[in-house]
Amino acid sequence: MSDRQVINGMVYKIRTGISWRDLPERYGPWQTV
Repeated sequence: MSDRQVINGMVYKIRTGISWRDLPERYGPWQTV
């Protein structure tokens, strides 16, 4: 998993307001992001 994937996951979470557990798998494990 790249740093870019983690950052994109954080941005996606903030923009959509979803819970961490609902984060799409393409951003890596929710525990990591």
